[in-house]
Amino acid sequence: MNQQNRTATSASRTTSPTTVIITYDEALNLFLSTQERHPFTAEKLLHMLNWRAAQVSVSRSPLGHLAVVVGSTCCYISATATAALASLYTQNSAHQRDFPLCQPLLQMA
Repeated sequence: MNQQNRTATSASRTTSPTTVIITYDEALNLFLSTQERHPFTAEKLLHMLNWRAAQVSVSRSPLGHLAVVVGSTCCYISATATAALASLYTQNSAHQRDFPLCQPLLQMA
């Protein structure tokens, strides 16, 4: 592969949009990315939502999933995962205190 093709390939990787979908596996009690099956903690997701909500880059769909946009990357948190996250959030006062911007996103889950 010549230098020009390598440059074009790496440039397309950095500018192409990426979509990550996070679901909740009830059997494992884990939040997982669908493609890589990478586990996420509730705290990690709440931190991301709280941070991105401050930037006004989180939206809720009528179907109940959350969409978080960071540059050209979009992370969808499925409706099932959103409901599980909302349940954990409402049960834990520390989560409510530490991630206050998540409250409007999770109150209707």
